[in-house]
Amino acid sequence: MGSGKRCEGKLSCQASLYPLGVDEYKAIIIKAIDALSEVPGLTVEYGPMSTWFTGEEEAVFEGIRALARTAGQEGTFTLTLTLSNVCGL
Repeated sequence: MGSGKRCEGKLSCQASLYPLGVDEYKAIIIKAIDALSEVPGLTVEYGPMSTWFTGEEEAVFEGIRALARTAGQEGTFTLTLTLSNVCGL
């Protein structure tokens, strides 16, 4: 199938957060990324349209929960995720 190597027990996630119906969406995104960055065991990289994070499976899912929980406290949102168990994605 793919040409990448499977990383046992590790996941990579690309996340894009879209707060809905608010003018100050950047503040919500920054707050959510700050919450994600506080999750132990994650390596987090930031981009203009997405945030990438990698780590052990449990840490990655805790990161997803942190993003959703923080964004949900601020209002409605859409969170687009791509998960992979391939190293280097």
